[in-house]
Amino acid sequence: MKIEFHGTRGSIPTPSRRTQKFGGNTACIEVRTRSNDLIVLDAGTGIRRLGVNILQGDQAAIELMQAVEFTLESLAMDERLERSEGLRALEGSKPYKKEIHLFLSHFHWDHIQGWPFFVPAYVPLFNINIYGHLKADHRLFDVINGQQNLTYFPVYLDIMQSKKNFIELAEDTVCVGDTTVTSRFLNHPQGCLGYRITSGEMTVAYCTDNEHPADGSINPNVLELADGADIFIYDTQYTPEEYKTKPGWGHSTYEEGVRIAREAGAGKLVLWHHDPEHDDKFMEDLERKARDLFPNTMAAYEGLVITDFPCEPTESPAGDEAEAGAAAQAPDMQITPAAAVINPGATFLSMADPGFLARFGKALDQGLPPVDFDCAAVEFTSRHGLSALADLTGALQRRGVPISFSSMPGPVARMLHHTRFNLIASMQYTPPKY
Repeated sequence: MKIEFHGTRGSIPTPSRRTQKFGGNTACIEVRTRSNDLIVLDAGTGIRRLGVNILQGDQAAIELMQAVEFTLESLAMDERLERSEGLRALEGSKPYKKEIHLFLSHFHWDHIQGWPFFVPAYVPLFNINIYGHLKADHRLFDVINGQQNLTYFPVYLDIMQSKKNFIELAEDTVCVGDTTVTSRFLNHPQGCLGYRITSGEMTVAYCTDNEHPADGSINPNVLELADGADIFIYDTQYTPEEYKTKPGWGHSTYEEGVRIAREAGAGKLVLWHHDPEHDDKFMEDLERKARDLFPNTMAAYEGLVITDFPCEPTESPAGDEAEAGAAAQAPDMQITPAAAVINPGATFLSMADPGFLARFGKALDQGLPPVDFDCAAVEFTSRHGLSALADLTGALQRRGVPISFSSMPGPVARMLHHTRFNLIASMQYTPPKY
């Protein structure tokens, strides 16, 4: 696995003489696996340089994008610049694949603002899989598409000629070739996903934009992602002193990063998501303080490359056979003048059943009373089932039908909370701590 940092800054780009060493671009990390699959973590302004690197030397791709004037102009400019050794692919002449896997942690500007300048997205040769947090109140496609509304950017999303697939995640494990990527919820305003990437015997944990618990405990999701990781990339935007004035802002400190790295048995701690006000001198001092506590620590900088070459195969994740079997039984729907009660059974995935959808669509056209989802029997809450549920509740929202969820087991309530169904429906539950 090769990990290359193209943007390390948090909140807003900060290019200046004072940030030349650690960089001024916002979040973007490239991960290339032994099978040459490309995983990209976040699409801050650092992704622009990555896009240029991908197209370097690919004449066919360059010719296909000549109609996009501003992008081609940017590419031509970058071809004149000499690339540093740190930005060269360690695999030498091995070209990038035409399939790219972009994993977004969340949708705040510093993590998506570079996407419209990612030149492979304009090339029909490329297939780009975009993964992001499933949210019932606004879907992944709508977030990316909305950023390219002409009010904000002069190019619509559909003008970008690459094939784009939008894949919504809750807490899942997905496979990219022989690599597994596991997601878990982090503690950040409007939600955030952390990722654990395993290729062979090497594991990288990416926990950006996470605020540590105020009670002194460690977020169990972060601990799970970082458990035994070779590389632990953690949000250390604030010093302990700065954090005292910024609780609730969704970020953490190097001291907490050290504590988690020790508890999780991580091999190397990488300080990440640097504050806009932390210049190179400040970062050098912060890195030194962190190393005093955990010697195998370094502050991420643009051009940093970390490599390993695993030879063992990646263990395959458990399959979804049990949920698929449960989905074979269609949901029950009982309609009275006062309410329509839908019982999904053991999985929300049952609501993708064609027969049920036909019945539901007919009832919706005839006019439905308030709809309640009885969740007492729900056992599975995968991204597939939650996506089916979000499609259904979206149709109800568009018709102005009130929605509620009842009889939710604790794990179901937690998942519905983190995927923001509580913002579009009435739910009686205690909000989860993590």
